[in-house]
Amino acid sequence: HVSAAIARAGIPDGVKMRIQNIKFGSVCVIAELVPANDEAKKILLDFRDRAADEIKHRLPKHENYGFHITLAYTRIQPSTADEILEKEKLIEEMNALIGDGVEFVTSKPYMAFFDDMLYFSPTRLPR
Repeated sequence: HVSAAIARAGIPDGVKMRIQNIKFGSVCVIAELVPANDEAKKILLDFRDRAADEIKHRLPKHENYGFHITLAYTRIQPSTADEILEKEKLIEEMNALIGDGVEFVTSKPYMAFFDDMLYFSPTRLPR
């Protein structure tokens, strides 16, 4: 149902995005993304609204939805003062590398199925 509804919404391809910030999430390292220009923003917001209409479901924070890429999952969280400082330094270094942002163009997204985040398949995995 969801895959067909999303397809009916017209999945955008080739949207210009910008990496705005790198940060640690609760269990991962995230690259926060924003549309690179007004045209990309309109494409994404229009798609978001069409997809919600097709699915017939809007989440409470629908208007504030953001985009990200998960760069890594952390199996062990920093717990000592030195580990936390090292994590913060690493994030500062990564953000310095991206400067005012790194722009890229997306490829067409697809629904992915996975068991362990090491392999993503466009088709259902056998159970």
